[in-house]
Amino acid sequence: MGSVLQAVALFLYLWFDSLVSLYLISALFGLFQGGIVPMYAIIVRQYFSPAETGTRLGIVLMATLVGMALAAGCPA
Repeated sequence: MGSVLQAVALFLYLWFDSLVSLYLISALFGLFQGGIVPMYAIIVRQYFSPAETGTRLGIVLMATLVGMALAAGCPA
């Protein structure tokens, strides 16, 4: 559900081009992402032991951030 809402927020950028709409849509996107990222800890904890949770969660978050950084650096 959170990923679908993020996609909807991204598509809203296509129809609006003012500064106010940029802020509003960005706030929506951040709100929707804020619902997804905390779930990483719950998912990792569900599949791995408590001793491994910190390391695994660090790897998952690092991979997420690297993916976002690569996507942001791609030429449009």
